[in-house]
Amino acid sequence: MPSPAHTPMATPAEISAGADGVIDEITAGAARVIDEITDGAAGVMDEINAGVDGVTDEIKHLNRGLTKAELNNIYAGADGVMDEVEEIMMKYDADQSGCFSVAEVKAIIQDLENHRKQAKHMFRALLLTIVLALIVLGTLFVMMFLSNEAAK
Repeated sequence: MPSPAHTPMATPAEISAGADGVIDEITAGAARVIDEITDGAAGVMDEINAGVDGVTDEIKHLNRGLTKAELNNIYAGADGVMDEVEEIMMKYDADQSGCFSVAEVKAIIQDLENHRKQAKHMFRALLLTIVLALIVLGTLFVMMFLSNEAAK
């Protein structure tokens, strides 16, 4: 068996230029190394190729935007009907990959914080309205009492 050190290797320039056969040479070299490591055990290369194909498919899946129907299948769940939570999830999946990236999660957190601030302001406005209503009712009660006393 030839040692890996004596195997001719492609230069980075050849690889980046896309020279014919470079990928085949790299693949064949990798197959020889794996064959040496595993002592030719059957099926190892098939498992590795299947794993590489699975990763490649996953990368292709993540790099392309899904269609509306595919997103509905992902988010609708077992019942196939989109509820409010699933629609919100679909809203925040900006790149329509079916997965949430760090930027998408940050957008969710930012919106949540904005809604919390808005709810806090609305609660304060409600309390102020209630206090003002009580002051107005108290003033009316006092005026009614004083006018009743003046009429006697």
